Amino acid sequence: MSTQEDHQQERVLGLGSAASVVVATMIGSGIFFTTGEIGASLVTPTNIILVWLVCGLLTLCGALTLGELGAMMPQAGGAYVYIKKAFGRHVGCFIGLQYVLLTTPCGLAVVSLATGHYLARLLPGMPSWLTAILAMIVITFIHCMGTGFGAIINNVGAALKVLVLGAFILMGLLLPAPEIEASMITAEAPGVFSAQFAEAIIIVYFAFVGWAIVTNLGGEIRRPNRNIPLSVLGGVSLVTVIYILMNIVFLRAVPPEQMVNADGTPTSTLGYMVAERLFSTWVADSLGWLIVLLMLSTILSVVLSGARMAYAMAHGGQMPSLFSRLNKRGSPVAALLLQATISILLIITFDIRTLLLFVGLLNMFSLALMMGSTLMLRRTAADLDRPFRIPLYPLPPLISILAAIWLAWNTAVTKEGALLFTGIATAVIGILSFFVVSARTSADENPQAG
Repeated sequence: MSTQEDHQQERVLGLGSAASVVVATMIGSGIFFTTGEIGASLVTPTNIILVWLVCGLLTLCGALTLGELGAMMPQAGGAYVYIKKAFGRHVGCFIGLQYVLLTTPCGLAVVSLATGHYLARLLPGMPSWLTAILAMIVITFIHCMGTGFGAIINNVGAALKVLVLGAFILMGLLLPAPEIEASMITAEAPGVFSAQFAEAIIIVYFAFVGWAIVTNLGGEIRRPNRNIPLSVLGGVSLVTVIYILMNIVFLRAVPPEQMVNADGTPTSTLGYMVAERLFSTWVADSLGWLIVLLMLSTILSVVLSGARMAYAMAHGGQMPSLFSRLNKRGSPVAALLLQATISILLIITFDIRTLLLFVGLLNMFSLALMMGSTLMLRRTAADLDRPFRIPLYPLPPLISILAAIWLAWNTAVTKEGALLFTGIATAVIGILSFFVVSARTSADENPQAG
């Protein structure tokens, strides 16, 4: 049996492919519906732009930190590898299982459901949940065909995203803005330290989460010491600029108080609403279909990199060895199928906003741990080679940690349901990780047992 088939990953992804993963994963459904989710509650255009700027700054701090970690330990698994190295097997197993069983499948479920909502707007009568499930099944099958094949499709999707968003921005800024009725809203805008502002950042941050996912492919990237930091920093910078410009276009067409559905609930199809007001019907419909394609490209990117976490944990003995096996085309099929199954269950069970708050709180916890691993490794592994070092250290990781704690706390205290759900899920994962590590330790100490 070939060792390549079972364990060894080839470095087939260059800088362009790695950067494409960052861009394609970050730009997806988030930009087209998160502003709609927060617009009415933030009241003013200034607050909306400020939320996106804060998310961009927080992501840039994280990207600088991740650049050091990724170049220092270019292995499949990303955050799991770094946190395990810094805090030990129990914490590493906990964060790895959280990603495998909760965070990544939740993110996939959100993007898939958003795709379904846009298709329901374009094709009335099409059940959004059914469309979301079909998208997960088809895309998982594509990636089971091999890493190289999936990467080619991902590169095309990343290029399409930049082109479509570029066209949307140019047309939205150059064409005359529609007449907007004077606002009758008298609500006071929330301050930057308010719970509403923190919740808005949690929701919008979903549009940025793909910045770290390329490190899950660390074992498949050529020249990782150079290409991982460059791909993360370059991708984050480009996407942040695009997001700010997109929001300027949104606000030219739809004021914050009008970012709602007919029943007064926040809209999840803001991109299509803006297109209807700025462009002719056929252009709006065409853009609607292109938005759907962009969302599908995002699912492609997350599925490509997300399953590598289970692969990395299986190599570490913290998941069954089945998940470490690659097929003849280099794909971890068992890990891909596990990820798709959990995502489909979440699609059937929850709505987008519930999943957004849930994954947002999980992301803040994971972000704090990952940034903290940099601080820990500077002390406990000072002798490790660091081809890329964080500028202005330790400010970037400290900013990320403090912001994550503040955001999670302010959101949790006002959303008790999300806090309870997150607490229960985290406790279950914590117990599971304890037994997994204990069993592994026992096996190591008694190699002849069983």
